[in-house]
Amino acid sequence: MNDFQAKLEPKYWYTRLFRNSFTRAGRRYRVRHWCMKVQWAGKRRTLRLDALQRREAAKEAAERFRQLTEQGWVVEPLREVQGTGGLHEVQS
Repeated sequence: MNDFQAKLEPKYWYTRLFRNSFTRAGRRYRVRHWCMKVQWAGKRRTLRLDALQRREAAKEAAERFRQLTEQGWVVEPLREVQGTGGLHEVQS
């Protein structure tokens, strides 16, 4: 299996998913949804996934990558990490 084919499988994405975080007013917050980083056609983006469970998010990431390779960035109407709800504070 080559690298491209591997990216079409949830197994590839499972270990590459992450929960994005940011700092506001000196407090660190992490979003509840899983995210994926993807580069295609010269653009690199962080995309928020709808699934809350990691295994389901990996399936969603594989499907989103497949759609991206078939249809280009038009299928991602700026569903990037901007304005994501479901935040919780990270305890340090």
